[in-house]
Amino acid sequence: GYHNTLEAKRIQSNKQRFCGSDFDGKSPLQEGPCHNKSEFRMHNHNHAHIIFSTDCSGYQHWQSIVLWYSAQMVQHKGPITRIASGCTSYQQASIQKEWDGMSKKSPNGEELLRVHFTPSFSLHDHRYKYSNKPGGLKHWLLNANPAVSEDEVICLLDPDMVLMKPVTSTLLTVNGMTKDAIRRKHVRNQRQVEYIDSSGMAQLLRVASLDEKEPLISHRIEPGKPAGQHFGLGGVWARAGLPKVGKAWKNFSKETICGKNATCTHTSQSDAESKYAVGPVYIACASDWRLIAEKWWEFVPKVYKEYPFLLAEMYALTMAVADLSIPFTLVSNYMVSDPKTRSP
Repeated sequence: GYHNTLEAKRIQSNKQRFCGSDFDGKSPLQEGPCHNKSEFRMHNHNHAHIIFSTDCSGYQHWQSIVLWYSAQMVQHKGPITRIASGCTSYQQASIQKEWDGMSKKSPNGEELLRVHFTPSFSLHDHRYKYSNKPGGLKHWLLNANPAVSEDEVICLLDPDMVLMKPVTSTLLTVNGMTKDAIRRKHVRNQRQVEYIDSSGMAQLLRVASLDEKEPLISHRIEPGKPAGQHFGLGGVWARAGLPKVGKAWKNFSKETICGKNATCTHTSQSDAESKYAVGPVYIACASDWRLIAEKWWEFVPKVYKEYPFLLAEMYALTMAVADLSIPFTLVSNYMVSDPKTRSP
């Protein structure tokens, strides 16, 4: 069977208001009263709903299984949804059967391991599959079962990631202390800043230059206040067309992507680097994800046409959130990766 090809071991639902309709890659998200940020409510627990996008290959199937089991090992309590795009009927049935066999239920009876199937959103005759990420995200927001509630904090990961601790809506745990109880301490030759609580425990790590430009102002993920991993891709797109920019960006047109005089066309390099240079781990409220998904899906094919290379979809997201003026709190402790990256 499908699983046997992987050589891997098994190591409302509430009645919720929901915006949306069927999405085929063309229909817009339907805006409505669910975008009222004043109605935001934090879940009883603060573990995020983790989602990740895959194709239907055996390669990304075993990655998905490893991600799920890593979440169990660290006792992540929130749901985990795989968004699988472009499956054949055989692949879909096989994945669903395996997912059903692995899933666990929450105390209120909801499935914690979920899979959502979408059409393929790959660009250019399936040569660029990473556009499945924004396309699949938008499809899931519109058609998820159970429906995505507006009080959900949603974390978008890549399928090749594993968890070392639960993903939560909390940036800093203050345990009833005032914000002043969190202090900053420079480390590593003054290039980074640790946020340390009164017990001396380091809770958060940031690049010092970012901390100087955008001091941390929130202890948790809230509407309009997403957070994510600071990525070295930076704000190069904001310098597109300038003399000293790289070859791939010399003829890159921000107006083609965002529109004439759109917000992103006026985004400074400083803002692009300190507010929008985000990569996975991305964490935001569902109300923000609905706005981001719409704009991200709109921008991806345009960015890929101007920049037909790997990471086009990541640059499209950074431009989308800049155009929406939804800044991310950028931190360096969400992901452990290559120590030579520019956000250690």
